[in-house]
Amino acid sequence: SPPNFYKQNYVYFENSSSNPYLIRRIEELNKTANGNVEAKVVCFYRRRDISNSLIMLADKHLTCLGSCC
Repeated sequence: SPPNFYKQNYVYFENSSSNPYLIRRIEELNKTANGNVEAKVVCFYRRRDISNSLIMLADKHLTCLGSCC
């Protein structure tokens, strides 16, 4: 039988057999009029997949969150 998916489940997508799986968390599942299911997901990224400029920005805000409060 096919797997069941629920809100807040994590799912893995393969967009290329040569790349690692993409990680997503299901936020909404909606059945369309023709019977297909659409999913609204939150994307998660590995640190190595993010540009250095974004990593520096994220690290700066992480440090601020830890010491500014």
